[in-house]
This record gives sequence, C-alpha cells and structure tokens, in this order.
Amino acid sequence: LWDDVMSNDRKKSRITAGMSKAHRLGAGLLSYLKLTTGFYKKDILPDYSFDSLLEKWPYNDPHCVSDSFSQNTLRDKEVDLSICIPAFNAEKSILTLLRQIERQKTNFEFEVLIINDGSTDHTGENVAEFIEGKENCHLLQQDNAGLSAARNKAIDYSSGRYLTFIDSDDEICEGFIENLMSAATKNDADIVRGQYFSQRGNYRRLRGIASSFAWGKVYRASLFDKIRFPEGYWFEDMINSFLLTPLSGKTVDLEVPVIIYKNAEGSLSKVQISAVSYKSLEQLYLVMSLIKDYKTLGLTDEAYLHRRIMKECSRLMVRRTEKLDEATRKQVFLACSRIFEENEIKSTEFSGIDRTFADAIINRDYAAWKMAADYSVIYNMLRL
Repeated sequence: LWDDVMSNDRKKSRITAGMSKAHRLGAGLLSYLKLTTGFYKKDILPDYSFDSLLEKWPYNDPHCVSDSFSQNTLRDKEVDLSICIPAFNAEKSILTLLRQIERQKTNFEFEVLIINDGSTDHTGENVAEFIEGKENCHLLQQDNAGLSAARNKAIDYSSGRYLTFIDSDDEICEGFIENLMSAATKNDADIVRGQYFSQRGNYRRLRGIASSFAWGKVYRASLFDKIRFPEGYWFEDMINSFLLTPLSGKTVDLEVPVIIYKNAEGSLSKVQISAVSYKSLEQLYLVMSLIKDYKTLGLTDEAYLHRRIMKECSRLMVRRTEKLDEATRKQVFLACSRIFEENEIKSTEFSGIDRTFADAIINRDYAAWKMAADYSVIYNMLRL
C-alpha cells in the first residue's frame, strides 16, 4: 500500500511538473510573438527614485572587499585543503556529509572546519561526538549570523592552501578531493570547478560545471586575501562570478561530477524566489556594490563586467523580484537601466536572448523586460 501511495505521489508530481512546463512554454511563446511583432502596450514609468527602494529595504554596505581581510587570518597555511562547512539546524544531514568526507581516498592532506551557526537542534552535539579524536576536524561555534558569516569564519580559521565550501545539506561524490586537488596542483590553478548533480527527492540530474556557485570547486586561498562573503545578504554566491573568477589567473574545468546539490523544499534558494520579501532587493544592491568592488580590485575587463551585469539584471532580477509590488519592481528596472547607462553598456555587445534583454533595459521598456524573462524559458529550451 505504501509503495502504491508513493507511486501515486510521484505520478502527481510528474503531472504537476508537466503542467507547469506547459504553462511556461505557453507564456514564453506568447511573449516571443509580442516581442517580435511589437504588439504590446508599453508601461508608463515613474521617475527613478532609489530612495523609494530604501524605504522598502535598507541598503547596508556588503563590505566584500577590504585590504584588512588578510589580517584576519589566524593560522598558517599548513595543509593542502580546508573543507569549510557552515551548518544551521543540520542534524538530519551533516553526519552523512562528514562520513562521505571521511571515506574519501586521497593523499592530499586536508582539514574539515564545521561552523555551527547557532543551531537550535542537535547539530553541534552530533558533530562534536562524530569528530572526537579526529585531529583534522574542527567544530567552531557562533551565534546565528547566516551562511556568509559562517563561511567567513571558516576562511579566517583555515590553514589550507586551497579552500572548498560545502553546504551541510549537500553531498559529495567519490573522488571529490582527489579529482579537484589533482587538477589544481597539476595545473597550478587558482580555481578548479567540477560538474554537479541536482537532486530533488529521489530524482537526480547531472548538470554542467558549477560555475556560478561557491561550492563544487576549490579556490587558491590567497584569492580571499581581500575578499569575503557579504554578511547578512541573500545571493552571496555572486562574489564568485563577479570577483573571484576574474581574479583567477587560471581556472580549470573538470568534466567530472563532484557534488550533489539537494534542491529540497524549504531550501534557502527556494525561499529567495518564492517569498514575498523586500529582502530580494539585495539582488540589486549587491550588483551595485560588486561593480564598485570589481573596479577597486583593479579588474579592467569591461566586456566580462558587462556580461556579469547582464546576467544579474535580466532573467534573474525579473524572477527574484516577481513577488514584489509593481511600483517597486519598476524602480528595480529603472535602477538596472541606470546601471547600464553608467557603465556604458550597449545592446550590440550581446546576441540572442541577452540582446532582447539589453534592448528592453536600455530603451526603458519595462513590459519587454518582463516578457523577455518568459521568452527566455522557451529560448533556452530550443536555443532559438
């Protein structure tokens, strides 16, 4: 009977997913027709007012770049790799991950830093019991301060020449350490990125290179001499693409899966998209701050910076702000338009769906910006 119930649940899930996909395809096709024919009503936009956004959600300096960060390092670099694991109320998953790390076959010397971020369950006790007697494992305690603060604490306490970050509810593949570190040392690379699986329930799908995330890779520790994650912010992994990747003198991609990302209900990534929260304005605030940080670090590749701005101001921005009221979303859109103007971004720099987004942003066409997000779904499926 239980197997029948589970089977029916899976069927319902597939049917729901199919209906959702059909809806997205329909919306994408309709938007494509409107955009190509020009038969749609353009929105009348208000004057740009950043103050109106600040009234909804305050701007706090993310403080991602500083010369002082190198002074925070508390230990010498004595091992090959530091594995940094922030953990908050992770009693159901953390031990699985730690056992997978323990079973890794490698000659590389590594340490494991678990940051208990003020958990209210038995995460701390379970970890303390598991690592007892293991000299390369360290449990660090802090009051709840969020993912970025936990990662930053791990960076400060790390003694590895390379760093890697793993979320406590994810899992790693066999050969995680050996594959990434062998490539790093063989190529003298600053960053080595592997492929990843995404998993929802029992369904697992192989994705491409884990390029945009902080996890699924190893970093040379010196990349963090002047960089830290933005504490208190959502979308903290943006520093990876905006700052760490362009700082890398050599990045190597492995066509090997190294990590399993658990796309679970209630995960932070889902909350960030589904919640009606003005905290999603931090997507825009981080873009504005990281543009300044990019230049502060002396990075000069404008084409790369423009591509990153496009990435964040297009479908991602539309999707992450879709639960907000229209007046606020229009101000977000106008802020994106201002960013394009200030950085002298031209639509001719892009092609395909990015060109559609660029035209909408530069021409201050709010309706086209939203429709381009729908169109991007079918565009990416069919590569029009």
